[in-house]
Amino acid sequence: MYKRSSLLLLAVFLPALLSSCGRDPGLSVEGFKVEDNKFFFTLTDIKGEKKTFENLRGKGVVINVWATWCGPCIKEIPVINDLYNKYKDQGLEVWGIATDVQGISVVEPKLQELGVDYPNFIYKEKEILQIFEFLRGRPTTLFFDPSGEVVKRVDGEPFVDKDNGETLESWWEENIKAILPDSD
Repeated sequence: MYKRSSLLLLAVFLPALLSSCGRDPGLSVEGFKVEDNKFFFTLTDIKGEKKTFENLRGKGVVINVWATWCGPCIKEIPVINDLYNKYKDQGLEVWGIATDVQGISVVEPKLQELGVDYPNFIYKEKEILQIFEFLRGRPTTLFFDPSGEVVKRVDGEPFVDKDNGETLESWWEENIKAILPDSD
């Protein structure tokens, strides 16, 4: 009950809160709401293109919150990018959300250096907390099934069971395959 009323209050007051956050121009959240653990919002990426989360319905979605100063983030981004390119035609969508306070001046060069192909957004930690209420560290990753429901959340670097031969690449691939359409 408390969680549902918190989400309702967040949905009602979020537009007013975000309009006073002092974000970089053009980086905005529109139409944010939550219904039955499903998210509805629009973000503007670093290229100025609006991306609507609801339009991703039917796809497996990964949202990865990261920062340029975060070693584990930088380590996993190339893995995520390779898997994005491998599975995007099978219904995978990946969104990166950078939380660097210096904004685009540090994020864009890092994305270029890493050769990232999936959309990225820049938001301050306060804004991300207002949207998702979940940020506990970097990286933080949400996995959404094709219905738009959160099915997995990972705070920090994923646990990789190296004793059983698991690698960072195999961990990510297993979790991405699990959210692809028709992956049952």
